[in-house]
Amino acid sequence: MPTREVARIIGMLPQSPVAPDDLTVADLVMRGRHPHQNWFRQWSAGDELVSRLHRERGRTIVMVLHDLNLAARYADHVVAMRDGRIVAQGRPAEVFTVELLESVFGLSALVVPDPATGTSLVVPLPRAPRPALEEV
Repeated sequence: MPTREVARIIGMLPQSPVAPDDLTVADLVMRGRHPHQNWFRQWSAGDELVSRLHRERGRTIVMVLHDLNLAARYADHVVAMRDGRIVAQGRPAEVFTVELLESVFGLSALVVPDPATGTSLVVPLPRAPRPALEEV
């Protein structure tokens, strides 16, 4: 199937405003380039759009998130990958374990219930201090 036809069939966002604050595809692209600018308001609007597409139109939503806490909070199913291979998949509470975070991401962390939502919350642990450059 030609790429253009595939894109037309699975395309998620129209070019016109569809969410609170008149969120458009162009807004999402720009926000992707400047992820820390007004992040919480932007995610809230994006979450509302995704929720509406899923709830009202029965759409399956596929997102690539590198923020584990956002994935844990909003995803029904997550896939953890390393070097292009699937290492684990399932509900976030099943996938985001202390052992997996260490083995896949090299991340020492606690996994605790998020006090706001009850979903998994990944809390990175401080790394051991590195020796000063003069000591190396």
